[in-house]
Amino acid sequence: MPTDENADLASAFGSYVKAEARRAGYAVDDQRSGAKAKLAVDSGMSPAAISRVLSGTSLPHPTQLEGLARALGVPVTELLVRSGVVTAEGLTGAPTKPRPPVTVDDIAEKLGIRSEANVEVLRGVVRTLQEVESHTAHTAEGRNAEAQ
Repeated sequence: MPTDENADLASAFGSYVKAEARRAGYAVDDQRSGAKAKLAVDSGMSPAAISRVLSGTSLPHPTQLEGLARALGVPVTELLVRSGVVTAEGLTGAPTKPRPPVTVDDIAEKLGIRSEANVEVLRGVVRTLQEVESHTAHTAEGRNAEAQ
């Protein structure tokens, strides 16, 4: 039995698909136009499956999303997210936990700088660049405040 969450997802997905179908030129609200049958053919889905999706009573199988996206002229990634197959964060590959900050020692290691003297030079360069950035930011803030 579908959960309320799944029913809400199916309803929202159906509304989205219906709006995109209209935008793509399918007169899905006109029962006599044959638009639902045409959308079914164009998407590779059955007419019954298209009707259930458009009415918001069910979600398509994930394997049907590519054909539906092609028929609607929308990115398949949009349908993947809206149908709940993946989250937007999961789709972009964004890390789920924040990464720890990178240290100068990490950078030195990645660059193959092993000599402690050269690592210290790199630390000095980074400190200098941070000071320049900080000064530049403060100067820009001052100019913005004066302009207001």
